Amino acid sequence: MNKLPYTFFTDSRHGWLQVGLFEANELEILDKISGFSYIDNNYIYLEEDCDASVFLRAKLNLPDNSEYNEEQKASLKQFWLTCGESYSHDSPVRIKAQYSAEGARKKIQKHQELENDNEQNMSCLKLIHTNAPKGSDAYKQHYRNERDRLWSLVGSLNKNEYHLLIMEMEYADFLLRE
Repeated sequence: MNKLPYTFFTDSRHGWLQVGLFEANELEILDKISGFSYIDNNYIYLEEDCDASVFLRAKLNLPDNSEYNEEQKASLKQFWLTCGESYSHDSPVRIKAQYSAEGARKKIQKHQELENDNEQNMSCLKLIHTNAPKGSDAYKQHYRNERDRLWSLVGSLNKNEYHLLIMEMEYADFLLRE
């Protein structure tokens, strides 16, 4: 099942359009969003009455007034047709943090720092694995398995988890040499 790019969350009183934090930043709307919207680590939940329209105007290049030509109306209709919907009596959006532009910028900065850390971790892994392992075939196979395991996990690790995995690999390497 393919995940739709946007979800519109509603409860018995209100609604919010879920938009990626980085997309909102790229559209330069962080300062235009009100405190009636919510935020978590990856998404902004735009309040339906005002903030969702700020996003839609930026995303679809719509004028500030509500007088749209036929092409603009069609693009707006197409956008809403591709949104998923989620209704809950107690919407999960209401438990998110209240939106602030400063908070959004801090989350973006944190994401960028983690991305830089992952790039450094990948470089480190490449250095570790450039030298062909020495020793028996069993050692080489174990080394390859450990390398593959590390490669599959590196993108989701924080610094401490990454260093623990490296230590595990070095310990396995030590045991195989004995």
